[in-house]
Amino acid sequence: LWVYDGWLEGDELTLEAEGDSFAEPGTVTKYRDITQLVSDDERRFRSEMLDPKGQWQQIMSAVYRRES
Repeated sequence: LWVYDGWLEGDELTLEAEGDSFAEPGTVTKYRDITQLVSDDERRFRSEMLDPKGQWQQIMSAVYRRES
């Protein structure tokens, strides 16, 4: 389990944690999950990791929509 720190700023909820690096096995890196509250019927999610050069790289994304 990872312990997340996070904040809500405007319509975005950002959560950050540290965990095992996919890029460099045996090391730890930072991850963040960002959920954008687009509307009552839509959310956008993306997950990012901090690469060895210090740049955030997106590793996945999803769009959630309420079905009518």
